[in-house]
Amino acid sequence: MGLDYVIQYKKGKENVAADALYRYFEGGESTAITSAIPDCYQKLTASYEGDEWTKELLEQLVIDPSSRQGFTLTNGLLRY
Repeated sequence: MGLDYVIQYKKGKENVAADALYRYFEGGESTAITSAIPDCYQKLTASYEGDEWTKELLEQLVIDPSSRQGFTLTNGLLRY
């Protein structure tokens, strides 16, 4: 990719950046983690409603995930 970089291992206290990622806030509270769902995924899953074949396939996969070889349903997204 044309990037020059070196991977260096840093022990314990020297690795402050990674240590901060695992540290809890005072009082034992932590913040919630959110994730963004791309608009194309939302449009794709919404399009399932307009196709009878896809709706039938989704129903089969919900009941038995191994019922249709090659197809998987992950987080509401149909994959082949």
